[in-house]
Formats: sequence, C-alpha cells, structure tokens
Amino acid sequence: MTNLVQSMLLRIQQGARQAALLSLMGLTGSVALGVQGCATRSAQAPISGSTGGIVGQDRGGVGSAPGRAPSAPVPRLEVPLEPITFSQLADWRGDAVEQAWGAWLQSCTRLPGLGQPWVRLCQEAEQITALAALETGSAPRREVVARYFEVNFQPMRLGGGVRSHNTLTGYYEPVVRGSRTRQGAYQWPLYRTPSDPSLLRETRESLERSGALRGQELVWLDDPTEGFFLQIQGSGQVVLPDGRVMRVGFAAANGHPFRSIGRWLADQGEMRLAETSMQGIKAWVARHPARRDELFWQNPRMIFFRELPASLGANEGPIGALGVPLTAERSIAVDPRYAPLGFPVFLTAQLVGESRPRGRLVMAQDTGSAIQGPHRTDFYYGSGEAAGERAGKTKALAQQVLLWPLGYPVPLP
Repeated sequence: MTNLVQSMLLRIQQGARQAALLSLMGLTGSVALGVQGCATRSAQAPISGSTGGIVGQDRGGVGSAPGRAPSAPVPRLEVPLEPITFSQLADWRGDAVEQAWGAWLQSCTRLPGLGQPWVRLCQEAEQITALAALETGSAPRREVVARYFEVNFQPMRLGGGVRSHNTLTGYYEPVVRGSRTRQGAYQWPLYRTPSDPSLLRETRESLERSGALRGQELVWLDDPTEGFFLQIQGSGQVVLPDGRVMRVGFAAANGHPFRSIGRWLADQGEMRLAETSMQGIKAWVARHPARRDELFWQNPRMIFFRELPASLGANEGPIGALGVPLTAERSIAVDPRYAPLGFPVFLTAQLVGESRPRGRLVMAQDTGSAIQGPHRTDFYYGSGEAAGERAGKTKALAQQVLLWPLGYPVPLP
C-alpha cells in the first residue's frame, strides 16, 4: 500500500471521508468523484514524440513522478481524426462504462511504459481504484468512471472520407478436451512452432500431408473440428483428463493468408452464405466427415501455439496482442493503423440478441489477420460454449470512435 493510500485510510478512519475524497481530487487534478459536484482539469503541456509501438513493460513508470516521465511517441494513423463531443456519442450516458474499468486497468499495465500522458492517466486510475476500494470495498461507480474519461479524453472519429462503418465479427476462447500425450480419443494435435523455419512457408495441406510437424505436438485433442476453430480463435483452454486446465495461445503462423472456408462452401453450393456461421460449418462437417480435410485445407493458414503460464487466472481471458488478458465484452481486436492498441474506443454495433445498435466503452487490446481497415472490429465475448455461440453468429456493422488523451498531439496521416 502506498503512502498516499495509507494517509487517506487514516483520515477516513478518523471520520474525515469527505476530506480524503477532496484530497485525492486535488492530487489527480482532473477527476470528479461526485463530491459537491465539482471537477477540475489540470493543465497539460503539449506532448510530442516520435512514432513507436506499444512496448511490453509491466507497470512501467506508473509510480514515477509525472513530470519526469518522457513524452510518449505519437502513433501513426492512416486517416485524420475529427473531434466530437461526448454528447454526440449515442448511449454514452446509458452504457455501464464502469464494466470497462477493469479492461482499462489492464491497458494501464502497458501504456505507461510509453511515457506521458499515459503515466499520469494510469496513475490517476490506480488512485481512483484504491480510494473506491477503501471507501466502498468495490470498484469505482459509473459516474466516477464516466467523469474520468470525460475530463481526460477527447472523442475522435475517423475522418478523411473513409467509410463510416465496417464489419463486426465476434471471437471467443474455446474450451476443448485434450491430453498432453496421444492416447484413446486424443488423436488430433495442436503444434508448437516448428524448429525448421522453412516449414513456415508451407500450406496447411502440405504440412498435414507430409508429416513434417511430427515431434512438434504441444497437446492432443479429441476433435479435429474443434482444433481447426481453435486455430481461428488463436487461443483456448484445454481440459486435461485429470480435470486440470492448460491454457494455449498464439505463438506463430505460417506465411499464408487466411481464407474463409464458409465462403468456399457457399461458392461450392453446399450452403448459403448466410448459413456459414461456425455452428453451420460444424454441422456440415458432422454430415460430411470424409470431406473434412478437403474443407479445412481450403484455408492454407496454420497457427502454432505455446502453453501460457499457469499464473494466468482461470477467470482471466487469453492474452491479446497488447500483452494483457482480454476482458469479456469489453476488449476488441482492431486494425492498429486506425485504432492504436491500448486506447479506449467507443464502439457502436448491434450484437447478437440486441434489438438495435448500441454504444459501449471497450478497449483496443488485440489484433487479427482478418481485422483490416477502418472500423473493422472483432468483439471478444469471453470463454466457453455460450460465448462461442454468440461469437459464431455475430456479423454486423460497427463504428469506432477513439478516446484520445487531452494534450496528446493528434497525428497527421
């Protein structure tokens, strides 16, 4: 516990709760906590820096003095950004933005390594979290989270004449059955990255026909179709025969592009394109087991896996491209040319089971080979069968609005 929190705890114990709240607000200089309806905005000096990507530093610089942290590099984007107001974000007032706070704290384990303004913003987020825990024993309230973003960020929509919407798909973390050794029903492997780099130039069909990956098996599954879709998702949980869970994640891919087997089925007249959800494709494979390999080989891309550390909690999502665990329904995969990793995004889309498009606060924490272009979004639903059902049925239009830190230079394309 920091000296700051210890000091506030002592004051709370002495009955000076209101003074402690005001003390925190004075320290952060920019966060309204619902105390007497007041809020202030700290002056922010213009920040400049060269282009660079996200770096993987655990809590890098969060506890350092804001004035000493270097300026963060400004990400390059493919399109100009146009400022709008929070009042122009449909559903901003209706969204349970506090549900995205945990995902934002995950982004804050990476962003401060870039420098300012992330150090200050994430330091404030930690202070808010600590005070809420001391005051109520729970996470910050909705109005606190909303005000934090309203005071510290500027909504920015993608300009430059780009399309106003793009495709939304869904993904999830499969839970499958497997064994570390080949036995019984466990006959279909997931592979480690091959030691021979020349194999990364081969197609899925070539690798599977030739047996060149023999000896690189990471785990054996009981269902080849589940293994194929786990490759599409890029990570998963494998329930072993003794009930323990093995987490696997993306390690590498061969050098071939992803091709949709659903579109191939539609082109062959086997299914209508509208029927080619994950569930529809699984049903087709169950009816045509002898054509399973023929179908799967239409996608030449192959994914290789690594075992994730046991320290990853059972309730945490898989590790995304940002290097942090994903949060169900509050993490998305994006094209970083249009939405920088780690940034808050206000996403408007109609998800499965919803009667209309609605907006929600999410965090850009992952990427995908098929996630290309402005507004293109892959929505992370969580782990397990129910999440997979929703993910497999998701296809809609999405619009992204970036929340850009105030005082952070806006890049020119």
